[in-house]
Parts: sequence; structure tokens; C-alpha cells
Amino acid sequence: MKAMVLAAGKGTRLFPLTGEIPKPLAPVVDRPIIQHIFELLADHGVAEVHVNVHYLADALLNAYGERARINGMDVYLSREEELMGTAGGVKRLEDRFEETFVVIMGDALTDVNLNELVSFHEKKGALATIALMRVSDTSEYGVVEVDREGNILGFQEKPEPE
Repeated sequence: MKAMVLAAGKGTRLFPLTGEIPKPLAPVVDRPIIQHIFELLADHGVAEVHVNVHYLADALLNAYGERARINGMDVYLSREEELMGTAGGVKRLEDRFEETFVVIMGDALTDVNLNELVSFHEKKGALATIALMRVSDTSEYGVVEVDREGNILGFQEKPEPE
């Protein structure tokens, strides 16, 4: 299985920390966030990872290089000269992915079972599948409306509190 880590963004919500380092290199439990992501991906059998970088890209490239072997995975970092957004970053590297692949945000600290997620995705025959989590305060997050079968009906970005 292959994966893409979206690590190009500016990390404005973590400023001033991200004024000097990109968010994926922010330390959590004495390790960069992206290292936690690499461990999650490796634990779920991912063999190849592509990471897009833009904001403070040199910090990530200096830490890992353009190509690296990390936790048994082949990891490739690719500089975006200008921010392309979530879909644009994936689209730019689409030729690297011939089959089902995982996309994960470069600041995702999660213990999601990627194998179960991919199995659900394949069972549904979906074009795309999003892992969701319930939160009590939705003001900091986008909200996804789903039906009983888990099909997405709509999105609402960071709704105002009622």
C-alpha cells in the first residue's frame, strides 16, 4: 500500500511555533509529528510514502532528504513551488498511485486503523473515503453530514456555535 502525507501548509493555527519550523516537524512527545505519522503508516503495512512540502520546505528536506528509508518504508519528499491545496497536492502526484492509497494530513495525530479504513473503502466501492471522529465542540472543525450507511451528504466548515 502507498500513502501521501500532506505537509505543504503554513500551519497558521500553531503560530508562533510554526514561524520557525513547519507543523509536521513540531515536537509531540519528543518526536516530530511526522515521525508519529510514519510509524502509523509503517504499522499498517504502507511500503511507499510521498510527502508534499512547501512552507519551510528546506527544514523537512534537511531532516529527511528527498528520498529516505524510514521505518521500512520508501519515503519521497516533493517540493511544491506554490501551495496547491489538498486536492492539488494529491493531483500533482497522481501518477505515483495506481491503486487504492491513503492520504493523511501532516499534522494528524491519530491511532486510526488504516487497514479497517481501506477495507471499508473497498467494500463500499467508493471513489474516496474520509475517516471521521465525533467531537463535542465543532467550532474548530469542519462538520460532515452522513447518512446511516456512512455516505457523505454534505460538509460545513467550522460552523458558528448555536
